[in-house]
Amino acid sequence: MSKQRQSLKGSKGPDIISFNTSKKILNNNGNQYTDEEIYKIREYLYQLVEIQCRHFEQWRQEQNRQSVNSVSEKTDPA
Repeated sequence: MSKQRQSLKGSKGPDIISFNTSKKILNNNGNQYTDEEIYKIREYLYQLVEIQCRHFEQWRQEQNRQSVNSVSEKTDPA
């Protein structure tokens, strides 16, 4: 269990949702996840968010490059 705790603490950003809040959400509707399962679920979700953020950043950079190229082509007299 300490390994999951450390990996979350070692992540780049702060915990957005506390462990206790995660536990409340996940154990809603009668579910009974163990603390270990909750840590694993949180780690998985943090990894998904990190992948999505990287993908968005790459997309944004590509949009900026396309925008710059489009402006260059319009102002290039050649």
